[in-house]
Amino acid sequence: MKDFTFVMITYNQEQYVVEHLESIKYQIEHFGQNIKINFILADDASNDKTAYKVKKWIESNQNLFFSVKFIIAVENRGIVSNVISALKNIKTEYYKILAGDDIYFRNNVFELCSLKKDVVFTPLIRFNDENILKNDAKWFHKELLLFQSKHCNVQKIILDSLGYSMNLESPGMFIKKSIINSSVYNFLIQFRYIDDVPFIYSLLKENTLDVFISDKPYILYRIQSGISTNKKHNKYAEFVNEHKLLNNMIFVKRKNNKYLNYFKYKYKLKEFLYKYNILNRYNKTIQSFINNTKKEEKFAVEYLKLINKKARNWEQKIFIKKENGNRY
Repeated sequence: MKDFTFVMITYNQEQYVVEHLESIKYQIEHFGQNIKINFILADDASNDKTAYKVKKWIESNQNLFFSVKFIIAVENRGIVSNVISALKNIKTEYYKILAGDDIYFRNNVFELCSLKKDVVFTPLIRFNDENILKNDAKWFHKELLLFQSKHCNVQKIILDSLGYSMNLESPGMFIKKSIINSSVYNFLIQFRYIDDVPFIYSLLKENTLDVFISDKPYILYRIQSGISTNKKHNKYAEFVNEHKLLNNMIFVKRKNNKYLNYFKYKYKLKEFLYKYNILNRYNKTIQSFINNTKKEEKFAVEYLKLINKKARNWEQKIFIKKENGNRY
């Protein structure tokens, strides 16, 4: 791999963007030798200091990048339009799109490109500030690892699960640019706030892809009160309507009687069995994943402190200016 693009998706995330950028810097300085690194910021008309902070940080670290592009929307269009705009500006086969409040972990993201797979799904480590959080969503990742070890059709298993719910952790996806075509964009544009489910569904539904399930985490995913969990959010009603659209177009297995729905109890049972290590107690692949995850979560605690310290040091040194007693 000769080149790679980091794509940063933002909207009102000034509190976190420097941590995100410092994690990119960590990747480049530790693993990015002899790789042309490109950077794209796609900001959805933030009304805080998000874009300003990113630009100032880039000015301080321009030497890290082969090219830099800022896509700043003049009005808020929603995450889907922002993602589409970013995708259409990527010129490299290998890239990663990640929200500005999430962080790249200490593992080498560039090594995933050497796999030369169409899609790579990686597990997430969830956190809030400097605290590592329990991640019950890993049960489905365990199942995919198990089926992959048995040489099963993982793509078919993922599509089957999408008929009922979104069990994948989409921020951990790495996708080759060449497999994203106009049909994917046309399907995505029907939505405004939900990008992950339509994106995965449209990719896997229309193409036979080379899919790989990794047992190593590369992304630290920040849990906070966003539109999907905050009923007081001013866009929550629109978000609910989009979910109804998902139910009609993708989550079609939910239409069965909600009390006698076979798929509901099927996935609840699987979640229980994986969560309490009943199904996978003697499987070496899953046990290795569980043990590795515990080790990585311990490393993540110290890594988050490191990234946070680097971000605060940069802000104190360069960004925070006291003029007449005022910040900025």
